[in-house]
Amino acid sequence: MRKINKKALFISILLALVSADFLMQYVRSIDKPIEEKPKIAIYTAVRSFKPGEEILASDILEKKVDPESVSLLGITDKEQIIGKIVKLPILAGEVFTKERIATREEMQLSWQIPEGKRAINLFVNESLLFSDLLQVGDHIDVLGYFTGDAKSQPFVVTFLQNIEVLAIGTGKIKDNPQEADVTALEKTITLAMTPKEAEKMFYTSNGGQYTFALRKYGDNKVQSSDGVILDDFIPAKARMESGE
Repeated sequence: MRKINKKALFISILLALVSADFLMQYVRSIDKPIEEKPKIAIYTAVRSFKPGEEILASDILEKKVDPESVSLLGITDKEQIIGKIVKLPILAGEVFTKERIATREEMQLSWQIPEGKRAINLFVNESLLFSDLLQVGDHIDVLGYFTGDAKSQPFVVTFLQNIEVLAIGTGKIKDNPQEADVTALEKTITLAMTPKEAEKMFYTSNGGQYTFALRKYGDNKVQSSDGVILDDFIPAKARMESGE
């Protein structure tokens, strides 16, 4: 009878047990579900916003995301967004950040002035406010009437274009249109202008007459205009008959 090598047998059994243990751990790892990382809520804009608009609950979209999958988390508490006022433009789909929104009390007029512009305040009447339909954020052109001098006729010219409305009366922020009181129209308007534009506006408000032309939303094109005089309204035939 051959003699059994007990040492070799012991090592073989030990290796078999170790292999079985590794095999069991591998099988368990396959059956074990992959643990998902906890997701966080981010809040994005349902629509685009202009400065001065109030953010409603319906304007906010909640998304559950992996924190590592986004570069900008923004505000993670929805209650800190609802009712706030937009300071800087927000595009649809962008996250809400503290830098772009503020409370009504924090909305200072100086924050709304574009770079390189100044805010100029004017006294206006109901017609210039388009029967109270003009709103903060709208853009206007300014037409002026000038009497001329001994050598020139009175003339009308569009001397300012694409001027932004910063405030109407004391309202830097758009109020709810349903709460508007058309019997209490504001008597002042604040516009954003370059220093040169402000000089032209101040000159006209003291030495001439002016009115506003409301621009279509999104239209920022500047068009050339030579202005008009009385002769532009008189047909050529009439001028010939008068001897002019």
